[in-house]
Amino acid sequence: MEKKLKENEIESSTGTVYQIKSVKMKYMKEKFLNNYMYLKTLGVMKVLNNYSDGEVIVKNFLTAVLDSEEIADKAIEELDSKAMDQIIKLTKTINEIEDESEIKNEITQVNQ
Repeated sequence: MEKKLKENEIESSTGTVYQIKSVKMKYMKEKFLNNYMYLKTLGVMKVLNNYSDGEVIVKNFLTAVLDSEEIADKAIEELDSKAMDQIIKLTKTINEIEDESEIKNEITQVNQ
């Protein structure tokens, strides 16, 4: 019988279901948006391979969206690139993150 996932859930290749949550302020203050933008723009593999702190970026991102460092540590061992792409997309929706171009347009309008 196939699992019915909720809108904010993803399933790893090992069958573990992870619930993506709205990011709390404590994580926002720890540069969550920067970590999200690195992963969204460059992708997980490039971040891990091209940045000395790539693993920290991924771990901090997962800790924020899973709201648990312990769960993030487990997820890092299980998630593949497809699951990470799903998490990034869900994170954008759940947290109502605008594209960088939309943000720049809003800032320009405010400064006029």
